[in-house]
Amino acid sequence: MDLWSDDPTERLKAARDPQLVRGLAERIVSQSRPPQTPWPYGMSCAVNPYVVFLGPSSGNSPVSGDPDFLSRRPNDMPTAGVPVRGLDGSYNDPRRYFEKIRKLGVRIIQSLAPSMTSKDATGLLGQLNLSTSAHGKAREVVLDPSYCRWVPEVLIEHLRPAFVVMLGLSSILKGDGGRLLATGGKVSVDWKKPEVQFPFMACTDPQYSYRIWKRLRSDGKSILFVQWPQHPGKPPMTIDGIWQRSAEEFAAWISSPDGIRVRSNTA
Repeated sequence: MDLWSDDPTERLKAARDPQLVRGLAERIVSQSRPPQTPWPYGMSCAVNPYVVFLGPSSGNSPVSGDPDFLSRRPNDMPTAGVPVRGLDGSYNDPRRYFEKIRKLGVRIIQSLAPSMTSKDATGLLGQLNLSTSAHGKAREVVLDPSYCRWVPEVLIEHLRPAFVVMLGLSSILKGDGGRLLATGGKVSVDWKKPEVQFPFMACTDPQYSYRIWKRLRSDGKSILFVQWPQHPGKPPMTIDGIWQRSAEEFAAWISSPDGIRVRSNTA
């Protein structure tokens, strides 16, 4: 079994094999050397996530009384085969960020593995950020160069997701953030020129579209960096049903001839 298979079902089955995952989280930590150990604050993740969400920071809308928001204590190490803290439905933040990305991640996975339950699919999700600071607006985030170097490394070399969904990073990637992410050489991308782009049909404003860049992971398989049309906490995604429409549109693209061609490791 392949822990980083393009088949979500195989990934999940492999993650639940004690022999395959014994010591894996510890190796990921020791080899990737995250800036905060054992694992950075606000970055819950599976050892072999199929979908990783990438944002500028951990946000500024914690659950009332959350002590970790003030202390910024490190997260637990990545989990294997079970939903991670925060993305498991136990953290109901006021802006419903985690609820929305969980549903999006599940929809992406189920588009390729229809028989997988929502709970099982949640075990293949992760969240990373380019900073551990608390900001509600992306333009206010001061990016941490150490995370801008670590994130591409841990994605390409260790976590190896099939999809990285980028949220709230549009302006950041076109400026210093894009240059910082390319510093380590793991993700050399011209973020101003998407390799694949198609419109968000649920919204008539042409500025909202899906922008995609394809790169190879260390195992030679494809990883798609997807700039989402808009952050879940910003209009028009705050309108009832629009966020779910974005998930449905992307899921349909994944299974379309164009999506299959782009996802192919030989394309």
